[in-house]
Amino acid sequence: MNTCTVLAFLALVAGCLAQEDVKEAAKKCMSEVGAADKEEMEKDEGKRKCFLKCMMASSGVMDEDGKPNVGKAEKMAEEKISDEGKRKEAVDAFKLCADKTNESQETNPCEKASVMFDCMVENNEDRKFFEYNF
Repeated sequence: MNTCTVLAFLALVAGCLAQEDVKEAAKKCMSEVGAADKEEMEKDEGKRKCFLKCMMASSGVMDEDGKPNVGKAEKMAEEKISDEGKRKEAVDAFKLCADKTNESQETNPCEKASVMFDCMVENNEDRKFFEYNF
């Protein structure tokens, strides 16, 4: 999975955060998983998965145990996505992926975050509102 794919998901994950806060959360999460930079995080599957969990938890769309928070995602979508069709698509994709994550056999929160991430990438075609750089 490349940086663009990871970055593609961060706006939904961190949509309630200002751009500066996204950068701070990303820096904190990279430190938390022991990655010096994006390239190192990308090369290590375990670090990448735990980075995703940290970012999701930082934004509130997932708790520390890996349980998705649909209510928080709906609220963020209402605040951040003005186009009703795109907002519905994003929320529907999040709900579908939350169900998939909750139904998975994964118990590790980082693995759950990876299930959620992979599902969102697969099921949400309009990713332009997902883009953040850090």
